[in-house]
Amino acid sequence: MEIYGKDVRSKSFFELFSDGIRLFLSNYLKLIVPLFVLSFIPILLNVFLVTDLLYQSNIIAPQYEFIADKMLEENYLPTDSEMELIFRYFILTFGALIIEFLINNFFTILGISLVGFYLVKIYTNHQADLKEEITKGFNNKLVFILLVLGFGLPLGLSFLLIPGIIIFIFYIFTIFTYNEPAFENSFKSAKIIAKGSYWRIIGMAFTSLLVTAIVNLPYQSIIDYIWRIDSGTYMAWLNPATRNFGMLILYQVIYGLISMLLSPLLVCLLTPLYVQSRIKKEALLQTSWKPYTTQSEKSEGFKVKKGIYCPFCGFFISEISDACPNCGRSLEFMA
Repeated sequence: MEIYGKDVRSKSFFELFSDGIRLFLSNYLKLIVPLFVLSFIPILLNVFLVTDLLYQSNIIAPQYEFIADKMLEENYLPTDSEMELIFRYFILTFGALIIEFLINNFFTILGISLVGFYLVKIYTNHQADLKEEITKGFNNKLVFILLVLGFGLPLGLSFLLIPGIIIFIFYIFTIFTYNEPAFENSFKSAKIIAKGSYWRIIGMAFTSLLVTAIVNLPYQSIIDYIWRIDSGTYMAWLNPATRNFGMLILYQVIYGLISMLLSPLLVCLLTPLYVQSRIKKEALLQTSWKPYTTQSEKSEGFKVKKGIYCPFCGFFISEISDACPNCGRSLEFMA
C-alpha cells in the first residue's frame, strides 16, 4: 500500500515517525476537541478525589523530612510512632499518585481508542467521519480495552514496571483492533500484529513523551516565572477550611496545558506503525486488508459497482489488471 509516496511496508522507523507527525498536523484541529475534553475530565476528578490526600500528606511532610534527614545523617533508628508517621506519609503520597495516574491513564486510553480507527482510515486513504468513528467506538469491546490498558497498564507500571511495559507493547494496538470488524479477538490480533515491532512501539511512545517534555520544559519555566505560587498559598487552597477548588482546577489546567494540547500525538505516531505491522502480518492473521467505509459511502451503492477489491490493500479496482494500481501487488492469480 503506497502512502505518502512510498510503500508503507518498506518504511523505516523515521519515515513512519514522519508520517505520524503529518497525521498529527493535518488532523489536529479535528482531534484536539474530543481529546482535550477527555484530558480535562481527569483534572476535575483528581481535584475532587485527591485533594484531601494531598493536604494530609503536605501536613506531615515536614515531620517526615526531619526524621528522614536524621536517619541519613546520624544513622538514627526511628521510634514506633515515627515509623507509623513514615508509613502514613508513604501511603498518602503514593496513594494520591496512583489514583491520579489511574484516572489520567484511563481517559488517555479512552480518547486514543475512540479516535484510533479514524486515523487508520485516514492514513490508508479511506474516507472517514470522526463523529461516526467515535460513536462506533463506544461498544462492548471498549470495556475490556479500558480494563487492561486503562487500569492494568498503570498498575503494572506503578508497582513492578516490567509488567506494565509488557502490557503496553503486547496490547497497545488493541486501540485499533477492537474496532476492526475482521478481528473477533482484538487482544490476540493486537499481540500478533505487535510481534516483531516491540522496540518500535517503545520508540514511538518514548518519542511522544520526549517531544511533550521538550515543549513542556520552557513552558513551565515561563509559568513559574510569571505565576509564583508559594507553599502557603497552595496549602490554603488544599485546606478544608479555605479550600478553593476553582484555583486548584486552574492550577492543574495551566501546568498540564501542554500535555493536553499534545494529547493526539501518541495515537498519531502509533497509527503508521500499526498499519505497517498489520499489513506485514496478513498471513498470520488469516484476513486481508478490507476497505473501511462510512455509512455515507455505503448509501452510495458500493455493492452495485462492477470490479474487484484488491485482496492485499482493499483498493477498489474498476477494471481487472495484472497488478493493483494502489499497492502494486500482483493480481495474476485472480485471472
